Amino acid sequence: MDIADPSCTFLPQKVAIGICSSASESMREKIQNLHINYGFPVLTMEGIKDQGYAYSLQFNNEGALGIHCHTAKFSPLYVDFTSGKLGYRGCRPEVEQIYKAVQLKDTRTPVVWDMTAGLGRDSFILACAGCRVHMLERSPVIGSILLDGLERLGKDEDQQSKEIRSLLSLSIGDSTKMQMASVINTVPEPQVVYLDPMFPAKSKKALAKKDMQILQGLLGHGIDQAEKEEEEENLFNVALRLCSRRVVVKRPAKGPPLAGRPPSFVLPGKTNRFDVYSKA
Repeated sequence: MDIADPSCTFLPQKVAIGICSSASESMREKIQNLHINYGFPVLTMEGIKDQGYAYSLQFNNEGALGIHCHTAKFSPLYVDFTSGKLGYRGCRPEVEQIYKAVQLKDTRTPVVWDMTAGLGRDSFILACAGCRVHMLERSPVIGSILLDGLERLGKDEDQQSKEIRSLLSLSIGDSTKMQMASVINTVPEPQVVYLDPMFPAKSKKALAKKDMQILQGLLGHGIDQAEKEEEEENLFNVALRLCSRRVVVKRPAKGPPLAGRPPSFVLPGKTNRFDVYSKA
């Protein structure tokens, strides 16, 4: 079950929804729902430009919702689970470190909550492995394109895509503040909680990939160090309280542990590692 938190107002950047005269009735209905749920203003393409919006949500001709960046020459950012390297046809979860990190002695496919869902890529890998995954994404902008990607996955003609979609659910809202009771009552409680806090923004000499730059820009990556540490501590504490078995945290290979907490054990990688905190 997918849940939108009506109190979700995490919008560091102004974002509008673009609409064109040729938009279909179904697109107009989706646009209206986004406006009602999150308060995104609905503007023409000219209006977005005239009012100086840095980002907008727009549907393409195939009906996919994407984030458009108007301050850099980036192609729109979509969530697509059915094609490319991430597509389920090419997904090999058994070789992925994240899958190894969430496995428990008594089950290889635990119930997982991904409290920092982002574009849903790690959650998708776990669902391909057979895990039931509930995603939480605090940004209504990113959550909107993630939900759109999930809906298109469920409409794919291939039966495998429908099965994977049935293992994935989404709540849009701040996972440290939203009413967890409403989530717990609708999805299985987590054996494992997964965290992937956004890594620090890279310098201009080593720019992050396009999607990471867009996410960093949208989420307002300019908080000071004290606020960042407090946010990480709060996130970790909520994750530890919610899970029954372990917390798994994705970190840069040479970065410090989240909130300064030493893990129970580590699964290393070339660029990233997975810190595992066991409760049982």
